[in-house]
Amino acid sequence: MIPYRSNLALWLLWLVYAAIALGTLPHYGITWDEIFHYISGDMMLDYLRTGELKVEDNSNLRFYGPLIDTLGSLSQSHLHTKREWLDYDVARHLPSAILGVLIVPLVFAMTAPSHGRRAAFFAAVAMALSPHFFSYLHNDPKDTGIAFFVTACLWTASRRARGGSWLWLLGAAFMFGFGFATKLTIALVLPMLIAWFLLQTPRHWRRPITEPGLARFTELAVVLPFLGLVVGVICYPWLWENPLHRVVEVLRFFAELQWLGPVLFKGEILHTNELGYDFALTMFTIQNPLFILGLAVLGSASTLWTWRRRRRTAGQLALIGLTLFMIVAMRSPQHAHDGLREFLPILPLLSILAGVGAESIWRRARRFDLRRKNQGGRAGAGRLAASVVLAVGFVGVAWFMIALHPDQTAYFNRLVGGAKGAEGRYEIEFYCNPYKRGMAWLDERAPQTSAVIVPLNYYAARYYDTPNIRSIGDGRARYVMTIPRLHLDHIVLPPGLEVIHEIKAGGATVLTIYEFSGGRIGSYSR
Repeated sequence: MIPYRSNLALWLLWLVYAAIALGTLPHYGITWDEIFHYISGDMMLDYLRTGELKVEDNSNLRFYGPLIDTLGSLSQSHLHTKREWLDYDVARHLPSAILGVLIVPLVFAMTAPSHGRRAAFFAAVAMALSPHFFSYLHNDPKDTGIAFFVTACLWTASRRARGGSWLWLLGAAFMFGFGFATKLTIALVLPMLIAWFLLQTPRHWRRPITEPGLARFTELAVVLPFLGLVVGVICYPWLWENPLHRVVEVLRFFAELQWLGPVLFKGEILHTNELGYDFALTMFTIQNPLFILGLAVLGSASTLWTWRRRRRTAGQLALIGLTLFMIVAMRSPQHAHDGLREFLPILPLLSILAGVGAESIWRRARRFDLRRKNQGGRAGAGRLAASVVLAVGFVGVAWFMIALHPDQTAYFNRLVGGAKGAEGRYEIEFYCNPYKRGMAWLDERAPQTSAVIVPLNYYAARYYDTPNIRSIGDGRARYVMTIPRLHLDHIVLPPGLEVIHEIKAGGATVLTIYEFSGGRIGSYSR
C-alpha cells in the first residue's frame, strides 16, 4: 500500500526529488530574460559592496525586485568565480532551484494539519510531478521563488488566523516581504487570505470589532501587508531612498506594464492584445497533467462539500487562490503570454487540491472495504484498487517527465496530443533552454573558430561560446541555430540552409541547427 503514516515517506520523496533536481542543474541552459536578471543582481551586489547604485545601465531594472537576482549573483561570485566549484550557469541557478526544491515539503506542511498526512503526502507527490515546475526551478530566476513565497505566506498567515502564535504572523510578514522583493505577484496573497477568512467563517465579520475574528481580519488586511512592506523595503536597496514614493512608482509601473507581441495560439499567430479570456484557462488546462487536474477537480469538490462542516484550511485556500489567480489571468491574458510559466505561483495550490482528491479516492475505497467486511466479504480490495490507480497515474506522469528531460517545458497533455500534437499550434519552446546543448553539439563538430548565427536572443547562447564556436546575432557564419519561436521577431531565415541537427522533445522539435549548403559562409541581417 502507499505509505503515509509517518513522515518517513515524505523525507524519502523529498530527498529523491532534491537529488534529481539539484543533480540535473547542469542539464539546463540560460534562458530568455535571465541575462537582464543577471544585470539586476550584479547591480545590487555592487551597490551593497560600493554604495553606488548604477540604475542608468537599464532603468527599468529598478522596478523589479532584486532578492533572487542578488542571491544568484552572490552564488556565482563565490561558487564559480572565487572557488570554481560550480559552472557559471549552475551557480546562478542554485538559489532559485533550492527554493523550488523546498516547495515539496512546504506543500506537505501546509496540507497535513487540515487534511491529514495521507492527503499531504499525495499533494507532495503531485507537486514533485509537475513537469513545467520541475523544469522552471532550474532556470527561472523569478517565478520559482515567488511560488515559494506565495505558498509559505498563505501557510503561515492561515496558521495565525486559526489562532496560532504571533510568530506565525511574523513569518508571514517575512514571506510577504521576500516576495515583494522578488516579484509583485505576492500582492495577490492579500485578496486570497481576506476572501478565505470571510468565506470560511462568515460569522467572524458580523461580530463586534473587539471579538477575535475581526482582530485576526485586521492582522491579515493591515498588519501583514504593513510589516511585509517593511521587510520588502529592507531587501530592496533601490527603495531605501524615499521608500514611500518609490513603492508607489513600482506599483504604478506594474499596473501599466503590458507585454505586447505575437503569440502562437491554436495554430494562429495572435498579438497579445487579441487574446481572449479563454487563453489563460486553455494554457493552464493543456499544460498540466490530466491525471493531476482530475485529482484537483475531485479535491475541489471534496473541499466544497465539507466547507462548513470541517476546518479544511489548505483546501479552502487552494481553491480560492486558484480561482482568484485564474480570474486575474483571464481578464489580463497579455500577462499570461508565456503559458504555464506565468502560473507557477499557483501550481502548489493545484497540488494541494490534487492531494485532497487522491485522499478522497482512498477514503471511499476504505469505506468500500468496511462495507465488504461487514457483509462477510474480503476486505482490502478497494484500497488495493485505489493504490493501483494512484500509482499508475503518478508513474505515468513521471514517465513523461523523464522522456522529455530536460525539456519538460514542452509538456502538453493528451487533450492536444502531447508535445507532438501541440507543435505548430502552441508555443513548444520559447525560453532558449536548448541553446546550451546546441552550442555543445557545435563545439564538438564545427571547424575551429566557427560562428553560428542565433537570430532569436543570441545573448542567451553567448554564455556557451568557446574558442571553437561563437554565437552572433547577425552577420556572416557557417551555421544558424534557432528555436521554434521565430514569429516573435518576424524572423525569416536566409535561403540555402540545410538541417544538420535537431533536438526533439516528445516528438516535437525544440531546436534546429542549419548549415549553409556546401559548408559555405552565409550571411543574415535583421
